[in-house]
Amino acid sequence: MSFVSLKKNFLSLIVFCCLAMNPLHMYAGQEAGFRCDEREYIYALANEIEGIVDFFQASIAKFIDPADHTPYKKLALSMSDKVTEFEQRVMMSLAAQLAAAKTGNSPVFYKSLGLVSEILNEFLIKINELRVILIKPEYLNAHDGVKAIKLGKELEGHCKDLLDGKLLAKFECKLDQIFKLVSAAGEQTLSERLSEIKMLLQNLKSASMQKKGGNNELRVVNGITAKIRHNK
Repeated sequence: MSFVSLKKNFLSLIVFCCLAMNPLHMYAGQEAGFRCDEREYIYALANEIEGIVDFFQASIAKFIDPADHTPYKKLALSMSDKVTEFEQRVMMSLAAQLAAAKTGNSPVFYKSLGLVSEILNEFLIKINELRVILIKPEYLNAHDGVKAIKLGKELEGHCKDLLDGKLLAKFECKLDQIFKLVSAAGEQTLSERLSEIKMLLQNLKSASMQKKGGNNELRVVNGITAKIRHNK
């Protein structure tokens, strides 16, 4: 599998987390199921996830673009700061809301929120493994292409791990559980939306079987080099 494909699928997996939240966002619009306060929280959480997806989409596009000369240090630290912000502001709130929902909210809200929490927490573990590499001092303070090659090799291994078939299978299992909740409520539109998400997972699995392409790896290294050379 090419490094560029890994990067694109890495983003796709982030999008998957967002899509897994969207069915809840849509279900919240129905009169039966969520209370008003639960509905408001679901809307806010969906917006937060969409926000971080947009941010990383733009950041990753810059990261692999050889024509973009954003200093590596600036780009890497901004991505790291965004993850920290999301963990502290969104994930901590989600954990508190989930704890309170066990006894104070509707069963469907608690079960759905729990599944979303599990997906996001597992995914953030993998993101943080990548972040540890991105913010290594040797890369933040580098100024030549040699470090770019080393960084590219490190990132490639962890991106492969991120898209490991076992991890995707876990996500698919949790998605099936959300599907059962939606189906039990008789939500045909949501069932169709979840089917689209399952297709995304299948596409990710197919992509993970593709062979490597040397030109793509070279393009990514060139993209990293362009940024490292502009470090200050």
